[in-house]
Amino acid sequence: MAACAGGSASPEASTTTFEPIGPEDLADPEVSSRAFAECMTRKGFKATVLENGDVWTDFPNEQREAELAAATQCQEELVAAGITPDPRRPPSEELLRLEYERELVIVECLAANDYPVSDPPSWDAYLEMRTAELNEEEEIPHWDPLDEVEKTGSEDLVHEAFQACVPRFSEFLEQRSDQP
Repeated sequence: MAACAGGSASPEASTTTFEPIGPEDLADPEVSSRAFAECMTRKGFKATVLENGDVWTDFPNEQREAELAAATQCQEELVAAGITPDPRRPPSEELLRLEYERELVIVECLAANDYPVSDPPSWDAYLEMRTAELNEEEEIPHWDPLDEVEKTGSEDLVHEAFQACVPRFSEFLEQRSDQP
């Protein structure tokens, strides 16, 4: 089994109100990825920083719970060290819109490279799903551009598709700002 960290962590329930995270609040991806991989390695998991900057963690399926606990501890350590923003801070609508646009780019790449894909939700449906996720509501299913690739059951294919089509968020923002 393998997991990939990158993107956003889900917030913990809290009665404290947090200011939303905007694009300007995002962590330096090279620093945060390297720190996360080093933390996971210290906790006994093989963690690799991928070319796109995300972190790939390899572990046997029976260690899934331990890997999740280690990832949570590492996330907390990165927040405490000021490397990443507190995941309890909700994303702003601007940041959610950018995440949605990035996922549409991923879908286009997957389709162009003959990976299986599903139709993406509309912006309104995506916003509803993400809001439900952030509020920890179970009724609305999560959509991920890699869902159909994951359904193949091939970890190698998922890893290949991820490497080929999932840009680091900072790179996506750079490419987006370079467009006329």
